[in-house]
Parts: sequence; structure tokens; C-alpha cells
Amino acid sequence: MPTTPETQGDESPAPDPSQITSGLDGSASPARVGNLTADLDLRVSPTGTVYARGRLAVQTPTTPGDWKSEKVTIYYDLTCFGAVAEHAADTLRKGMRVIAVGRTEVQRWSDSDGQPRETVRIICEELSPSLRWAQVSVKPLRRSGRR
Repeated sequence: MPTTPETQGDESPAPDPSQITSGLDGSASPARVGNLTADLDLRVSPTGTVYARGRLAVQTPTTPGDWKSEKVTIYYDLTCFGAVAEHAADTLRKGMRVIAVGRTEVQRWSDSDGQPRETVRIICEELSPSLRWAQVSVKPLRRSGRR
């Protein structure tokens, strides 16, 4: 089950590779549309890899297809790397409606009280604003060797 604010602190523990399972068959890249709960946190790993972390709140109706019914909010941790991380951290802000596309991973651990916990993380291949609720000005990047 995805995390809620009560079950997820500011920092989740470092992932244990033996406890991570890929979503679906590991090759699918489902899209999630929701709102950022905070600005993305841009960091550089000890090996020099640039990455960004954040959280996505996705509302879904409790009765499938009935958006007038009660809704539940599902929280996903987001992680993106490289240029996607840098550009997303520069342009996306708390509260913005975004589209996250990537591989889902489930991380399970026990908290300090021995209670089982679970986090669903999206390793983003793409992270962009939703054009349904915003206008965006696109600035293409110039890359050497490409048009």
C-alpha cells in the first residue's frame, strides 16, 4: 500500500536492493498525474550522480470512475536522475500538477517500533507539468552532435 503522511517521514531509509521489487513486469512505465507536495530536492551523490527527490499526491475516487464520490489520496516518492532531475528541480514547484512517467518500485522496511512500512517510489524517466492546468514555455536545449 502506498504511503500516507503518517507513515512516511521526510527521509526514507536507504533502499535495500534485496527488498525492492519492480512494478508490473519491470518493463512498463505507467504514468501518474498528481500534485507535488513540496519543491524537488536536488542533490549530488558521492559518485557524482545528480538526482532529485520529491513526493507526488494523486487523488483517486473510492468508486472507480465516479469522481463525485469520496476520494482517497495516494502518495508516491519520486526520484529522477541527470538532466531530468536538474530541469525538473529548476522548473517544477510545490503544488504544481505534474505527470510522472517511470518504473515503480516498492520498498519495505520495519520502523523503530517494528511495524512494517512500505513506500512506492517512481523512478522517473519523464517528469513534466500538466498542460491541463498550466501554460508552459518550452526552451529546447542545444546538444552537440544532435539537431
